[in-house]
Amino acid sequence: MASSGTEVALRVFLHGWGSCAEQFRAAWPPARLQPAARCCFLNGCEQDPLTGRRRWFAFSGQEATLARSLRERSEQVERMIECELLHRGEAADAVIALVGHSQGGMLALAITLRGRLNVAAADSYAAFLPAAEQTEASAGATAARITLHASQVDEYVPLHRVQATVQQLRRLGLRHVELRVGAALPHAFCADWLDRWPAPASLHA
Repeated sequence: MASSGTEVALRVFLHGWGSCAEQFRAAWPPARLQPAARCCFLNGCEQDPLTGRRRWFAFSGQEATLARSLRERSEQVERMIECELLHRGEAADAVIALVGHSQGGMLALAITLRGRLNVAAADSYAAFLPAAEQTEASAGATAARITLHASQVDEYVPLHRVQATVQQLRRLGLRHVELRVGAALPHAFCADWLDRWPAPASLHA
């Protein structure tokens, strides 16, 4: 939907399980968040009943259940983003970019594929798409630039899950999919992820 060189109206950051908007923002150097006025950090929709920490949805070992939770939460987050655009005086179809870690990365990928929002670029860190064989991509998603950042030693998101997601995205016709793999990056989002690579594509969209 968004053409090359189109100015991004809003960059949306989606944290991982157990984090929050404030913690995720603190992990990013200010120089990576320019212009700051166009960056928005959203808080997870749920509170984990055991830890009290924020999350977007409950994890499940069942692929179908996880895929359903991701789909349902994607719809809610899309509405949150639309409200944020409206609050900022932007149109609902304004060009946006997504950056997500873990659960937030899963949402960034899923929302991009759904094509309800005008996503120019998406960066996911330590994330994959469940039930990849059931995933569909809207026609409007094929031009989006998607970068998946993965680690060879992630105990929660094995590299083969990320690689399978990359293969499926390409089979679905997405033309700009890149995989970046770090040798010894932890699952938790930290400065090491940002030091390993230049600024994500979503910050240059």
